[in-house]
Amino acid sequence: MKGVVRVLIVDQQNQVRKAIAKIMKLETRIQIIDYASNGYEAITKAITQTPDVVLMNVSIETKMAGIFACNEINVNAPNIKVILYGEDCPTDIIFKAFQMGAVNFLAEEYSELELINAVLDAFAGKSSIHYSTAMPIRKEFKRILDLHDNLIYVLNVLIKLTSTEIIILKHFYNGMKSQEIAKILFISNTTMKTHISHILKKFNLETMIQVVEVLHLTELFSMINPNSDDL
Repeated sequence: MKGVVRVLIVDQQNQVRKAIAKIMKLETRIQIIDYASNGYEAITKAITQTPDVVLMNVSIETKMAGIFACNEINVNAPNIKVILYGEDCPTDIIFKAFQMGAVNFLAEEYSELELINAVLDAFAGKSSIHYSTAMPIRKEFKRILDLHDNLIYVLNVLIKLTSTEIIILKHFYNGMKSQEIAKILFISNTTMKTHISHILKKFNLETMIQVVEVLHLTELFSMINPNSDDL
């Protein structure tokens, strides 16, 4: 990596800003160009002074202020790399930070070397992510893949169902029992059992409880307006 990394430090606490600056000064390739204590200052100074990296606390004024500032910086100066940090952050905030353009998020206590390397890697364009955020990201990635597989599975089954089976499935989805559904549809319990048997066979499941669980997992059935009789 060539050149000096110009860094803007953003934190509401002066003591924290000084502590981070002290760590940054351990690396000769890093230069602190300025400090900011809130989101407005961070955005203004980032745009006017164009640092290479903005190192910012996620909860400046509020728990989401750093994320909003990150987004504004990313929109107005996309070449600036933003690293966010903050302890005890829920996964939704971490994911939102990356959605808003952060290149890294230090969600737990970090060492001096980890902080320095995060800045150097961001400047070099390396997609290194701190271990504290890697685990929730892997879990979320798996959840998305599982959801995708379930969506394909449910879609493939739904297109095989008859209109009557769809209606029956809709009522099960809404929490009704088989005898109640049979009365609404004016069909015998025997006919109802036949329809249920066909539905279970198409889903390759053993009970309607399992079918409903799959539908709730994907939320796909709610997208086709299960509260309406117009199917």
